[in-house]
Amino acid sequence: MKILCLLLILPLSVGLSDSYDFKRDFERDLKNLKIEHNFHDAKQLKQFEQFKTIKLADFEFVTKTKGNTSLKRWVRKTAGDVKEINVVEVSIPADITEKITDVETGNVSETIPIKGTFTFKTYIFKKISQPKVFYYMTERSQGLIETKIGKIRDAVMYKSVVVGVYSVLDKAKKETEKIMADK
Repeated sequence: MKILCLLLILPLSVGLSDSYDFKRDFERDLKNLKIEHNFHDAKQLKQFEQFKTIKLADFEFVTKTKGNTSLKRWVRKTAGDVKEINVVEVSIPADITEKITDVETGNVSETIPIKGTFTFKTYIFKKISQPKVFYYMTERSQGLIETKIGKIRDAVMYKSVVVGVYSVLDKAKKETEKIMADK
């Protein structure tokens, strides 16, 4: 009987700690930025390193799903500077046509049909100290999209872009805002 209870509890506890994967996403994005831009030590990004390893035992966990959007939320139940961690994952199905414009002529040089799903993950960290809000958005195939610390926003400009990501980005942001407002 004791073994059976342990087997039932173990998957639940493993699943909760595994669901906070900021360190993995952050390090993947840094690696991609280093390859793309030949650097990875931007001042803005360094400030996110504090969120790579957080003791989740000090937090209460809740989750919410609405359509293709899920929210994982940890709220601190003990004293500490990080008071809340939100992870919003939005899957945006796309069946669109992307027009590629020639930079020199301004003419549409190619039309590419895009069919697939883009998965955006936004981490929103809330702290007691200043700056109070840290925002980190990444997309599974593209990598880091943008960060925001307080009111300072930093968007990443890539030389090569996954076609379609920026066509659905506004929708992903709206879905993120919507589920955060309903939390």
